[in-house]
Amino acid sequence: MPSPAEKLGLVPASMVASQLYCEYKVHLDLGRNRPPVPGLSRRIAKRVVLEESGKGLARVSVYGEVMGVPIVASPDFAVLDGERVVVVGKTAIREPPRRLAADMVYLYLSTVLLEENGLASEGCGMAVVVGRSEGCLEALLRKGVEEGFKPRKDGCGIVYTEVYRRAEAVGRLYRLLQYWRGERPPEPRPSPSRCAKCRYKGLCEHSVATT
Repeated sequence: MPSPAEKLGLVPASMVASQLYCEYKVHLDLGRNRPPVPGLSRRIAKRVVLEESGKGLARVSVYGEVMGVPIVASPDFAVLDGERVVVVGKTAIREPPRRLAADMVYLYLSTVLLEENGLASEGCGMAVVVGRSEGCLEALLRKGVEEGFKPRKDGCGIVYTEVYRRAEAVGRLYRLLQYWRGERPPEPRPSPSRCAKCRYKGLCEHSVATT
């Protein structure tokens, strides 16, 4: 029986990050409408697309394998020093402004892939920029470009930063990627509020949604 990664062919980093919300929902999504894409990961392995923007940032799409799982990631921005990524980041608009664990999973995957492709290295920066509105987010990004992405908290939002360490990234990602390699079954995370919002609440045997 093919593993989830083999069935999908190429796993979006967003699906890995979504496992933190409810891995069983990801599993049901995969079985519902995700046809196999044979050989896709082999065709695009070790490929990076960089697109410069007018804000001093770059858009990056990076493909490859992380612990045997073919992954594609497109972090929201990257700061380049020549051809090297020195900061890779995610952005969000949330009220109240806060960082989610899923944001860091996405950045760990992105940075591991960038390192595998020779565009990042141990010690580069990872930043999560969270604004209260679109205008706040733009202001935080502008300050980050002008002053460097440093921890920041003000009325507009928050900038969280971490230094990339491969060993820590591998430790954080290992169990999540076990699912994609087919080494363990999916783990549900039922809760009344989470299940009530789920499209599978009437079908999932783990649902605890109240009627």
